[in-house]
Amino acid sequence: MKKLLIIAILMASSVFAGGSSSAGKISNLHFMKNGALLFSHTGNRTNTTTDDACVMAQRQEWAIDGSTEQGRTQISGLLIAYSMGKNITVYGLGKCLDEVHKTRETVDYFYTND
Repeated sequence: MKKLLIIAILMASSVFAGGSSSAGKISNLHFMKNGALLFSHTGNRTNTTTDDACVMAQRQEWAIDGSTEQGRTQISGLLIAYSMGKNITVYGLGKCLDEVHKTRETVDYFYTND
């Protein structure tokens, strides 16, 4: 419970500078050997990243860093949303982290839409 409260506070207080999307369905899950989860999303981009290395990320393609505890928590939530057929809204970091994936914007956070 304490971890969830900390995550909620961090998300509420963060300054958003990355890409974002409208609500949409999750598809095309790719589980990479570096622990990353790549996925596509049917929501339209409402903001795009300014990172030149993220040219492909202008589409509805995202990456989650599964090498961290926080990333594994996001992957768990994403898989639950996927299995339930939920729409999600995604917010990115505004860059493609090389250690996660070079051409997909790394997810900052996402939430389900009921």
